Amino acid sequence: MAFTGNGTGGQSTSRQNNPDGVYQGTWSDLGAVQIGQPATGVDRKGCVYSFAMTDAGTLTVRDQATCTGDAPLSRSRDIE
Repeated sequence: MAFTGNGTGGQSTSRQNNPDGVYQGTWSDLGAVQIGQPATGVDRKGCVYSFAMTDAGTLTVRDQATCTGDAPLSRSRDIE
């Protein structure tokens, strides 16, 4: 899974088709307005987390509902 800031000020992601495989070639816009580039981490269960600062100065996080490669990411939520 790869993340980047996009031209509309949001965050986009792309996924590999399988482990060590090629990326899909398409980027999915995750929405939300952020500044800077996202940071990504993986916990010991294998769940992916994406963090980004918003234009309002808050830190947001998205995470996978289940710890599998094709699991969707949650909606963006603020970290207090």
